[in-house]
Amino acid sequence: MDAAAPLLCAGITVFCPMKDNNLVESPGKRVGVIGLGGLGHVAVKFGKAFGHHVTVISTSPSKEDEAKNRLGADDFILSTNASQMKAGKRSLDFILDTVSAKHSLGPYLELLKVNGTLSIVGAPDKPMDLPSFPLIF
Repeated sequence: MDAAAPLLCAGITVFCPMKDNNLVESPGKRVGVIGLGGLGHVAVKFGKAFGHHVTVISTSPSKEDEAKNRLGADDFILSTNASQMKAGKRSLDFILDTVSAKHSLGPYLELLKVNGTLSIVGAPDKPMDLPSFPLIF
């Protein structure tokens, strides 16, 4: 049971927002996962298992191979690359933010389609930045 506990914790943490947003039984959505740590790994696997097109969004270029080849992600966006972020603008129905470090939500909100959903499950120890313009336009 000790070995299963981390999987159960991460599993329920990412499963609940997916279930609450009708992603478990309605395949074919474009799902973004911010961060590829423990929660992000499980989120990618669940997203693919539920039949979604999964995009991993990360600040680390070294995570691309792992995201695509080991976990089965369909796409990878390097969030520090302006052209990749611009190309992904308004492309995602749902984003699950698993990052536990302080970060701005603004650039990620730009990736959401109109009426898209951002769910935050990471727990930064400092408040995150939330610029108003991505919410308005």
